[in-house]
Amino acid sequence: KVLGRTTAGNGNPELVDILNENDMVSDRSDALVTQSSVKAYVESLIPSSEIQLKAKCSFDGTVSSPIASGGFNIAGITKTASGDYTVTFTNTITNPVANVTALNASTTNPIDASIYSISSTSLRIISGTNASGLFDAQIHLTVF
Repeated sequence: KVLGRTTAGNGNPELVDILNENDMVSDRSDALVTQSSVKAYVESLIPSSEIQLKAKCSFDGTVSSPIASGGFNIAGITKTASGDYTVTFTNTITNPVANVTALNASTTNPIDASIYSISSTSLRIISGTNASGLFDAQIHLTVF
């Protein structure tokens, strides 16, 4: 207990309870709570998440028929006439999230490449500069 007031206005100090309730079940307006109670309560409201790597690959975009290397769950890669790429997954991925990095094949400088679309079966990468490059794609599933 501490000495204080939980009501507005003038008055004498009174003893105030300090509660250690992780679930805040008492819902009292005349008591204080501990820091650990607030932390536990807030953390209980945030869903736990886990990122699971579901597919990945690297490929050389300088060739007309890129082949995935150093990866898994990749059925194939198709290069379009405009220089875009479609990476097809062997097994479907529910709610996928992806990131792609690309480097110029000759200078290893970064090149403009971004994710145009992603679905449970494929990832489409667009290369704005249409430069030939080396690509690295990672496809994750975020589980809540």
